[in-house]
Amino acid sequence: MSDSPYIPTNALSGRTGTLGSAEGDGALSLASFEDITRMRVTMDSSPLGIAFIDGTGKTTFVNAQWANICGRPVAELLGYIAFNNSIRDEVESQRANAEASAALDTKGHWSGRFEVARPDGSTRVVRNWVSKIEGLETSYVSILEDITETVNAYGDADHLRALLSGTADIALIFGSDGRLEYANSAARRILEIQESDYSELTRLDAVAILRLTPESVERYQSEIAPSVLEFGRWSGETTYYNSSGEIVTAVTDASKHVGEGGKAFYTVTSHDVSNYKALAERLEHQETWFRTIVAQSADAIFVTRRPDGIIYASPRAEELLGIPLEEIIGTKLRHKVHPDDIAGLPHGSQNVAAIQRPYVDYPIRILNADGNYRFCEATAVNFGADIGNGASMITIKDISRRKLLEEMVQSESRRFTEIVQNLSDGVTILDSRGSIRYQSAQAKQLFGGESSGTFVESIAEAIHEEDRSRVLGRIESALLAQGARGDSWEGSLEFRVLGTDDNWRYCETKFTDLRHELAVAGVVLTTRDISDRRRSETLVREQAEFLRLVASSAPISTVLAALCDLVEATFGGAKSAVMRVSDARLSFAGGPRMPAEFVDAMQSVPLGVGGGLCGIAVEAGEHVYSLDIASDERLEGCRDLLLRNGFKSVWSAPVTSSDEGAIIASIAVFWGETHEVTPDEVAFMETLIALCSIAVDRKEYETRLTHQAHHDSLTGLPNRSLFTELLSIATGRASRGNTLNAVMFIDLDRFKEVNDSLGHDAGDELLINVASRLRECSRVSDTIARFGGDEFVVLCEDLDPESASGVIADLAERLLASIDQPMVIKGQSLRVSASVGVAIDGGNAKASGMLRDADAAMYKAKKNGKARFEVFGDELRSSALNRLEMESGLRNAAINGELVLEYQPVINLVTGSVEGAEALVRWLHPTQGMLQPASFIEIAEETGAISEVGNFVLREACSQLGRWIKDGEVSTNFTVSVNVSARQFEGSGLIEVVRQALASSGLIPSQLVLEITEGTLMEPTSIEALRALHDLGVQVAIDDFGTGYSSLYYLKRFPVDIVKIDRSFVDGLGHDPDDEAIVSAVLGLGHALGLLVVAEGVESELQMQALSALGCDSAQGFLISRPVPASAIPVIAIP
Repeated sequence: MSDSPYIPTNALSGRTGTLGSAEGDGALSLASFEDITRMRVTMDSSPLGIAFIDGTGKTTFVNAQWANICGRPVAELLGYIAFNNSIRDEVESQRANAEASAALDTKGHWSGRFEVARPDGSTRVVRNWVSKIEGLETSYVSILEDITETVNAYGDADHLRALLSGTADIALIFGSDGRLEYANSAARRILEIQESDYSELTRLDAVAILRLTPESVERYQSEIAPSVLEFGRWSGETTYYNSSGEIVTAVTDASKHVGEGGKAFYTVTSHDVSNYKALAERLEHQETWFRTIVAQSADAIFVTRRPDGIIYASPRAEELLGIPLEEIIGTKLRHKVHPDDIAGLPHGSQNVAAIQRPYVDYPIRILNADGNYRFCEATAVNFGADIGNGASMITIKDISRRKLLEEMVQSESRRFTEIVQNLSDGVTILDSRGSIRYQSAQAKQLFGGESSGTFVESIAEAIHEEDRSRVLGRIESALLAQGARGDSWEGSLEFRVLGTDDNWRYCETKFTDLRHELAVAGVVLTTRDISDRRRSETLVREQAEFLRLVASSAPISTVLAALCDLVEATFGGAKSAVMRVSDARLSFAGGPRMPAEFVDAMQSVPLGVGGGLCGIAVEAGEHVYSLDIASDERLEGCRDLLLRNGFKSVWSAPVTSSDEGAIIASIAVFWGETHEVTPDEVAFMETLIALCSIAVDRKEYETRLTHQAHHDSLTGLPNRSLFTELLSIATGRASRGNTLNAVMFIDLDRFKEVNDSLGHDAGDELLINVASRLRECSRVSDTIARFGGDEFVVLCEDLDPESASGVIADLAERLLASIDQPMVIKGQSLRVSASVGVAIDGGNAKASGMLRDADAAMYKAKKNGKARFEVFGDELRSSALNRLEMESGLRNAAINGELVLEYQPVINLVTGSVEGAEALVRWLHPTQGMLQPASFIEIAEETGAISEVGNFVLREACSQLGRWIKDGEVSTNFTVSVNVSARQFEGSGLIEVVRQALASSGLIPSQLVLEITEGTLMEPTSIEALRALHDLGVQVAIDDFGTGYSSLYYLKRFPVDIVKIDRSFVDGLGHDPDDEAIVSAVLGLGHALGLLVVAEGVESELQMQALSALGCDSAQGFLISRPVPASAIPVIAIP
């Protein structure tokens, strides 16, 4: 651009229209500015004066003819009020300004005539046409025509008619009376006036003859005529119809004159300015268009001129410099350029021809108000002095963002190169011919160094011969597979390549066709060394197989041989061995490919140096390496052995038990070449160690499980399972060898008391002592076992039939005597005895039969006073058979309807009324008749049938009471008592049975009394159930209180409602002071704790009187009533 004064100062700074986008391609091209300059040259050559005027009346552009008419240089006229001090007559000036302002405000245009006073004293008569520029509210274009010569010609009477006849303008003269006195040839032609018509025209006819348009007619009447009559003159724009009917725009002058004799006449001249108006409109549109382009340009546009500095700046300049436009005008643009950029900035000369380009897109930095420099490109155009008065137009494009993006791209490129060069993957880019455009350092290393020629040629020899043809063919196919523009494809393949260390490495190459991407323009090969991954995959796959082998309980030798296979598959070319640790020594356990000499030598070696590298690793508890066996002093004891068998490097790692932390084995890896262990190999070894640990631990665990499955964990003795198996074997052997076997079943007497009073730890210690004494007394050939609890069993084999009884009797006596000896348990001296049952058989009985017989003999020993032994015989056999029959019958008694209930009333000793009854079960045996509880309850307890029996009693008793109450046979306060065995408290079934019984019978919980023994309170499993029953509302009674080993402490601690005094204390009332004292004490304690006290076994009036006197609450016994059928209770309960 150039500093031309012909460019309006800031006339283009307002944004109008949308011609182009400042954010897109809005930057003005140099060609555009050349077009503007040509337009300005064209306007300078016009015979009319042309100027642009802003809203304040100041000129922003004038052409040469305008300056000539005003008699002043162009530079003096720019930026000054148009016609300021130029209109000769001040009154005329005020009138013209007023008319112009009104017309421009209402119509947007004005025309008129006035005289211009020039600096040299001369004047020029001009016609002026002014129009508002469309789209710019405060900008105008003004066109001047110099009509001085024409006006002067009118003043010369001799030449007037010739002048008027020769002009193209309309000229009319009217007399004072309004009659047309003269019309020149142009008027006659244009307005079609005939000379013969002059005298006939009236003043009113003048409006019609002028052919004015309706708008001008109205103006004539309201403005023109009054102005001429009052001021003597009017000048302005009018419109009329020509002979063709076209509307013509003209500048019309109407004047009043006084002739000779004082007679007035009027002149009207009208100059056709239609062409001028069209030109002005075209200039107006062009100016608007170019102003919009400049305003919306993305570049900052400056016009500078020496010495004024910046005389114009586009709106974008405000953003570039960071200061308002009004502050930019007048500043020096050079002051905003970075000092380092000033020196090299070329400058135009005022002497060069117009439209010169001293520089295009010159890089400079422009200072912003924020103190930062913006990266820019500048383009300058100089205008010569003849058209621009030394001005220059400079376009500055802010490229800071582009510069930042370029730097980011360069940075990303450097970063990409740095990343690629440091990737573990190798990157190669090939062109369509297969030549290498780029190859990273890792790729060069993978493929054996620098490549020459095509990629295929450079790597062919490095690829394994089994993979070569496949790989090279795939690469060539990839290069030929040219997709359509914008398409891309990917592919991959795996192969082996010879590395720089002369080892075959597994590689994976992925192909990506990016030839359509300009930034890449090639096929990208990304190659990764997957040797470790393949090794890991192999390890994972083989590991799964190995674990399946371990889980199948294969022999340990097979498992460890498989582990060695896995080790050798992981460390290609190596051999391996596994050594197990036992009793502070190492023994060879696996290594199918190890030399026989090595296997023999390593059968059993000490830990430490004497055991080679494995012994050292186990003793140190850490991995041990030997890079060079020949020079390793630690291997002096086995060096020759290893070297003879071709080993040069060895690595040993200890294997730790996963559960105990002890070292249980060692894995050794041997190489035939010098080998340095890598971190990846260490990681693989950790996996192999874990597998070895699993295998060895599992085998040892299986061994332990087998032992635990057949032995008692407390005493270490064989358990029931193993004993039964050994007894079966012995029975079979005895049947073949004419010998006898004996089974001794031993049960400790009163062991439960020790266990409950001193705790389970004391009980366990006692059992261990007993087991030890049994070992000491038994023969070496005897088998001792523990069946659980306090039950021990001894198997005596190969007894001579003639001496068997004596041998067994002698052994039984020794066992009894040994067990009877005092032993110190938890600091206390204790003595326990045992009951022993013996069964002798010559192989005819099964193992289970002998155990059953011995058990029956043991129970007989207990019944006969304990601390003795009994031998199973015919009598016991009969008793045992009866017991079996009873046991079998009990389990079905309830189902078969054989169990019946009888009820013993309980009376209130204060009121004498029957307040409840205790339910007592009887068994109506199919063959033996009605059996009392003493005949079957013990068997039910021992066999577990007590639960079925007890649940039946509970349901039936509740149901019976419900029926009594429903039928009104007993009061609603009547209760029923049911005895509950300790076995029924095992598990949670009792509580649910009680709930169901109450629900089905309709009883409230307090109507049910559950009677338990003192021993039940001692069972931990009973406590929570008792609390739950108490919370339910059921009453709990302690039966036979005082006969067991519970203390009064339990009455306070546990949820008990009733205490029943045992009949043994009631028997002595009335004659035994001790019994009376005991009963009195129980009553006092029970009442103190808020408990009811019931006396059992009352059989005499004396006992009844004593109980009443002592304050006993209730009583039951034969004196009151024996147990009776349910039907008798309502009769007894009637008061």
